[in-house]
This record gives sequence, structure tokens and C-alpha cells, in this order.
Amino acid sequence: MKKLSEKSRRLCRRALRMFYRGVGAAVAFFLFPACNLFGPREPYAMYGMPGAYGMPDPPPYQQEYLVINGCVSSKKTGEPVSGIGIWIIRNTIPYDSILTDTDGQFNFSMQKNNTAAIAIVFTDIDGGENGGLFKTHTVNLTVEECEALTEPLNIELEELEEADE
Repeated sequence: MKKLSEKSRRLCRRALRMFYRGVGAAVAFFLFPACNLFGPREPYAMYGMPGAYGMPDPPPYQQEYLVINGCVSSKKTGEPVSGIGIWIIRNTIPYDSILTDTDGQFNFSMQKNNTAAIAIVFTDIDGGENGGLFKTHTVNLTVEECEALTEPLNIELEELEEADE
């Protein structure tokens, strides 16, 4: 059997040390996972739908949103109108703007904090390309009215005649 030189023995010892360090790190990784070392998980770290299967409700900071949805249709025909611009004005300050989808549906949410009044302005912005020209319509709501909404808003817009422009 051939004897290794001192340099080769040092390299072998170094390689073995690195190997054992790697094995030690892997064992520590499996024995001491990063999550849940000292107790149960916090409720907000759980997965799944809140309230289902005994899971807690979401924390209060997630519950403080107003959600408003609905449908915009023509008052004359009853058909849904797409491409209607919707401006949300909160406490006289513009907050957000959205468009109705192809089925005339809209959906938005906003935080409740410091909200006294909400104005929702529906405006035809396409110039009659999506089924005619419509008159601008404004809906004024309070926070209490928004919270009390159990069904989607149904907004019917009046059509304008060509001469009314």
C-alpha cells in the first residue's frame, strides 16, 4: 500500500471535514425545521378559507374593506353595457377608476378608514362604440349604506339621442 504525502493527507482531511459539515447541516435542517419550533402557528399563518373547517376569521386589518359590485345596463333595452367608465370619489377626492367588463359587471374594494361619503360616477367614455351614448349617472352612498348592501348594485343608464350631444 502506498503512503500519501503530507499535502494529500491534508486535502483528504479537509474534504472529509467539509463533507461532515454538510452532513451536519442537513441533519440539523431536518431535526430543527425553521417553522413551528416553539409552539403552534399563529392563526393568520394557516392556509385555507377563513371560517371553514374550524379556521379563524381573518384578522381585523383584513376585514376593514368595503366591497361594491354590480351591473350597468341600458334603461331602454335592459342589455348590459360594456366599457362604461366608473370613477370612485371618496370624501370628494378621486380614489379609483375602473371599466365595466363585457357583461356590464364591475367590482371594486376600498379601505373603510376615514371614509364619510362615497360617490360613484358612471360615464360613457367610448363615444357610442359599445351600443350607444349614455347619460352620466352618479350614485352617492354613505359607509353604512355600503356595508348594508347585500346584493349587487343594478345601475340603469339613460341613452342619449344624437341630437342631445
